[in-house]
Amino acid sequence: MKKDKTVYEILGVSRTAQQATIRKAYVAKARKLHPDNFRSSAPHELKRSEELMRELNNAWTTVSDPKLRKEYDRKLVQKQKASVKKNFSPSASSYPQDSGIKKTKPSSKYATYDDMKLNGFARVVRPFPLSILLLSVLAVVLVFALVGGSDSDTPTKAKPSPTGIPLICIDITPETVQVPCAPGGYEAVVWEIVGPKESCPDTLLPYYRSGIGGLFCVTLVE
Repeated sequence: MKKDKTVYEILGVSRTAQQATIRKAYVAKARKLHPDNFRSSAPHELKRSEELMRELNNAWTTVSDPKLRKEYDRKLVQKQKASVKKNFSPSASSYPQDSGIKKTKPSSKYATYDDMKLNGFARVVRPFPLSILLLSVLAVVLVFALVGGSDSDTPTKAKPSPTGIPLICIDITPETVQVPCAPGGYEAVVWEIVGPKESCPDTLLPYYRSGIGGLFCVTLVE
């Protein structure tokens, strides 16, 4: 079973990445996964886009708030330490025991010439014909190709942003600055503002309102 992704894996950044780097990665992936890109696609593709977008938004909400990110990192370190301790803890079966069975004497004190030529992997595959080995490798490659293709999140179709009169326009910085809605003078359009314990609709991207709390629910401007 595939392990749960960390918020950093979801965003495609390292755990030590700076806020500006994380924001850039989030914006790029949000433009790619936004459900508006799939309105004309098959229902299962739209549903998949909504799930991935929700996952991405949750990850961004965690790392965009310094307090939430610090607490998440602390729990992540604890989880990793517990996993390492569990995997390397000694057990009774780890130590050799005398089974009481008399061991047979080796038939020869020295390795044969063939044994010296064939070591490791070569000795294992020696009994198998080359054709069977090649077919096995090809089967493994095909399985990985099919599994990788089933989880594709590449958008195929796009649809225009919501229409109407936006609330405000903003520049996307760590502080989220409000600017006039002049042509080409802003990076995002705010369609809704929600409180600290609320969330934006799935069709809009959330941005933290620094110093105020809550979220701006926006669409990005190309």
